Amino acid sequence: GYGGNTTAILLGSADINTHLFSTTVGETIAEGWLDGNSGGTATAVDLYSPLAQGGIGSINNTTNYSGTISEIILYNSDQSANREAIETNINDHYGIY
Repeated sequence: GYGGNTTAILLGSADINTHLFSTTVGETIAEGWLDGNSGGTATAVDLYSPLAQGGIGSINNTTNYSGTISEIILYNSDQSANREAIETNINDHYGIY
């Protein structure tokens, strides 16, 4: 989900496999990616919303992610033009897909 809508960007069902999750967020549109495939777009919102309480991997501070995160990379500039190359580099290192 994204912002105030838990189904705005769908990235599939939970499983025990290793995946590469990516998000690009502009001034008006956010897009979520799973293993190089888009899960959809949504209107970009303030990154802090009631659904984000609890931090990364938490929804409303009640549903928490219980897995392993190998890497988190954040950029303070628009890297959407480089997304595929960044994902390829990460996939080459971890052999995800």
